[in-house]
Amino acid sequence: MANDYIPAKEKDFHDWQHHSLEYVQTNKTRFGISDSALESVLTKQADYESKYAVSENPETRTSASILARKEAREGYGRALRQLFKGSIIYNLAVTDEDRRIMGVKIHDTKPTPVPPPTSEPEVTFSIPSPAVIEIHFRDKDESGRAKPHGIHGAETAWGVLDDKPADWAELPHSSFATHSPLRLTFNGHDRGKKFYFALRWENTRGEKGPWTEILDTVVP
Repeated sequence: MANDYIPAKEKDFHDWQHHSLEYVQTNKTRFGISDSALESVLTKQADYESKYAVSENPETRTSASILARKEAREGYGRALRQLFKGSIIYNLAVTDEDRRIMGVKIHDTKPTPVPPPTSEPEVTFSIPSPAVIEIHFRDKDESGRAKPHGIHGAETAWGVLDDKPADWAELPHSSFATHSPLRLTFNGHDRGKKFYFALRWENTRGEKGPWTEILDTVVP
């Protein structure tokens, strides 16, 4: 019943429907369910339960009685789904405790928060033209995926410096890209100088992950 609240096994289905529909009848006024809405379902229930009794009795159990029970269950099962979908599962008058007692779906109304990033991006770069560097990033743990689930984009800390920085805080500039690649264009006087950079993920709540190593190349 993890994915479907209606049991598959015949005995389980029989017991579940009897208990659940009895609970609906007992609480129909509180749930706002009219007698007319229940009439057709109860008619199909009576037909199913009578044929179930015949098919389960060793003296009357035949292939024909089993087939009749299966056919009755199909129509009854569709009616139950319609009733529960329209009047129980999304009914504000029905509590989660009611749904638990009836053995039907309880929908989670609290979204699962996106966790903080725990890994760093996989980074490459390309030089499409003079004084331009494109920084490509992707999820290093999944082939073909640019970003992990819940990630808004990648922050790049960077700088054109004489010496390699010992710490990420020494990179003076920061650029953010929601999609790969990040394209940076430099001035002519920066060409031939060392360009240092590092990346980290940022999720949709603004939480940041760990930095990559500080990488470097020459401004083309």
